[in-house]
Amino acid sequence: MEIRELLLEALRAGIRGEKVNWKQLPIDDWQALLQLAQRQHVMPLLVEAAYDCPAFLALPQAQQREIKMTAIHIGFAQTQNTARFLQLYKDLTQTGINCLVMKGIACRRLYPNPSLRPSSDEDILVRDADFHACCDYFLQRGMIASGDRSDFECGFRSKDGLYIELHHSPFSPSAYEMGESNNYFAESFSRTMPVSVENVTIHTLNGHDHLLYLLLHAYKHFIHSGFGIRQVCDIILWAEQHGQTVDWQRLFTQCE
Repeated sequence: MEIRELLLEALRAGIRGEKVNWKQLPIDDWQALLQLAQRQHVMPLLVEAAYDCPAFLALPQAQQREIKMTAIHIGFAQTQNTARFLQLYKDLTQTGINCLVMKGIACRRLYPNPSLRPSSDEDILVRDADFHACCDYFLQRGMIASGDRSDFECGFRSKDGLYIELHHSPFSPSAYEMGESNNYFAESFSRTMPVSVENVTIHTLNGHDHLLYLLLHAYKHFIHSGFGIRQVCDIILWAEQHGQTVDWQRLFTQCE
């Protein structure tokens, strides 16, 4: 079995809390598999699915510990960032600014162990009228703006490492291939979906809109540089767990 197929098998199990049962795997293949998983930002999911299979237990003890500790470190860092984001989200909504969470934490909660699905940032969508007030709020909280404000987003980084991408439209209105896609989300604030993350209620796009957004976001990356397997995992889990709320025929038409 090729390395890519091994990773897919592990992810198929990992995103559902299951395990692989590999009997043997050469050390060189383990190294290649781990490197591929790290490039795709799914290393903790791989380790969770494979750490007690015979092939993993056949590795030298020191290598087993190193792999496990790397996965634990990534998971712990994600747990910290999740807590920081949830506090920031609660504080932001208390100012009266209505915001929607996209991707990131909204998808992470779908995994059996959310901390094993790392996010490099968190995405927040606000109305045009609230965009500048939200930017000012982040600056008042000591966050640092990352680069210039574009026509649809601005990034903010906190001193403790949390990175927020603030959007007032899901996609750049000036992007030829994506700008018109914003029309699908023009009424999103009138059909939001509340979800619970660690006993904190956050609001996100509803089941249909969010699946469409995940597909279009992957498409945007595909056009420019390619998208990763982690995005595919998010799409699969969202479709499985929220598929009953999706108007599938309308989704197919929108994608066409």
